[in-house]
Amino acid sequence: MSNVAKVLTDFRLLAGWVDTDQLSDANWIVLANKIYREVINTIKSKVKEDFFYDYWTADTVVWQEEYRLPIRIDWTQAWCTKLKWVSAKLLDADTKKTKFRPDTESNLPMDLNYYIANQSTADPFYIVSDMSVFIYPAPTEVITDWITLYWIADPQDLVSAWAESTILIPLEFHDILALWMIYLYYKTRLLTGEKNDAYNEYQAYLNKMISELSDRIEVPWISIMPDLTYLQ
Repeated sequence: MSNVAKVLTDFRLLAGWVDTDQLSDANWIVLANKIYREVINTIKSKVKEDFFYDYWTADTVVWQEEYRLPIRIDWTQAWCTKLKWVSAKLLDADTKKTKFRPDTESNLPMDLNYYIANQSTADPFYIVSDMSVFIYPAPTEVITDWITLYWIADPQDLVSAWAESTILIPLEFHDILALWMIYLYYKTRLLTGEKNDAYNEYQAYLNKMISELSDRIEVPWISIMPDLTYLQ
């Protein structure tokens, strides 16, 4: 098992049996979440943006077109950093959800209020504005879990007592948290040589992680080349 508490144990061992007088558990988890956030952002930028994919459902309110996105109140919940798409049931009797298309206000000839009741159910669309998603047409029935938002998540911070499944970095790369913690610890102790060695080890492990996660996508992608015959 590689739960959050074990990451702490691994750090204390690998850094030379660092005890709680040298670094308390409370201070350790603050520093651990700094590297956790950095690793998450690195995976998003260098492996795949939607590696931390999630979805969220909401019940309908009749004639209500605005639905709040899952927003960051604090680090105790996941946060929607980008909305991928919206699907919804248009009627309670529907057996499947319809995928809405994205649109913008500038692309629409009528005032937005017009589309609340007049947009065709054959061509539903959504607009993202401030911290909400606006759907058109608005629902005419109350339906449980009527709307589903698929989004890229920014995971919540780790807590010491949490299980392995809460660490959203793949299991085989959990050691990266301990490696970065060793670097930070040596840095705070002004141990320059040890700090530099720890940083180099962390960077090598980070590059290994990025490479191996990128290699997991083995399905070939088809690339269509532009027609260049007119240049002949």
